[in-house]
Amino acid sequence: MRYDTDFPVFGLPMSFLSLVIVFLLEQLHPLSHERRLSQWLRAWADFLERHVNAGSDQHGILGTALFLLPPVFLTGALWWLAWQAGWLPLFLLNVLILSVTMGFRGFSHVYAEIQLALRLDEREKAEALLAEWRGEALDTRQNESEIARLAIETALAAAHHRVFAVMFWFSLAGPLGALLYRLLHLLSRHWQAQKDGFGKFAQQLFVILDWLPARMTATAFALVGNFLDAMYSWRNLPERAKLPAPEVVLATGAGALGVRLGIPMTDISEAHAEADFGAAADADAMQSATGLVWRGVVLWLFFLLQASVFLVLTRTIPDNLLFYFSLVPVLLLILVGFRRAG
Repeated sequence: MRYDTDFPVFGLPMSFLSLVIVFLLEQLHPLSHERRLSQWLRAWADFLERHVNAGSDQHGILGTALFLLPPVFLTGALWWLAWQAGWLPLFLLNVLILSVTMGFRGFSHVYAEIQLALRLDEREKAEALLAEWRGEALDTRQNESEIARLAIETALAAAHHRVFAVMFWFSLAGPLGALLYRLLHLLSRHWQAQKDGFGKFAQQLFVILDWLPARMTATAFALVGNFLDAMYSWRNLPERAKLPAPEVVLATGAGALGVRLGIPMTDISEAHAEADFGAAADADAMQSATGLVWRGVVLWLFFLLQASVFLVLTRTIPDNLLFYFSLVPVLLLILVGFRRAG
């Protein structure tokens, strides 16, 4: 029996297998193209800002559209051609788009270096690494606990934006969904310093796209961490400013870890901090955050696997070997995930 790419069930098993393959490839052979691609996209955004920005919101809408149109149109054309050609080109295109939009390697290496520096009591080195990672100077008065707190916040934000949200939009809308999310994330951050409203539309559009994935990420953190404390933190969000991720993600992550995030320790009394915000962050908390993220990834893949099984078993596709072969790499990924989580 021929693969029926018009059959809607075919999409979810292929999406699931594409995600598993990309995670495994990233662990076996990390890709180093992300920084180069980001530089090209930022250069394109700067070109548009110089030539399109005339100081009004309407020009911001035009600039956003011009930034998104070339890569989205190209990806859409390739996707249509792959769809016509069969399941193998479609699968390879999925893997290609995921490999440039999703992954841990963009931030896990520096995160591990910061954690090691804190364990070795090399506070200045950890502070320098964190400042370079965040792209901004840090207050030199920050102690080791505050460095660990900022590192965990930045890592959870990066895990949401580069892994969980991309998985969500890829599963929902395929490679176009994943690409559009990452492009808007980059553009909204790059133009956030614009004072004339030029980047306002891109930021508003990204907030809309990020609303549901943020709550899905928070739910995953709650399910694989301390559920009661995570839900308590979610329901009792304090006033938090300039967070690098949606408030619900960091609040739930803080509760799931039992660690204080989002507010510097100097802003609250010790008794109030222990009662409502958890313990102070340290290198051990950074390791726990790594485990939290990996368990969340495995949980999402498990749910996708169950959905794929349900969809496939409710229809007759006796030769859909692509799906059944996916059971082998997912077992490997689960082993890798729990090893990292340990």
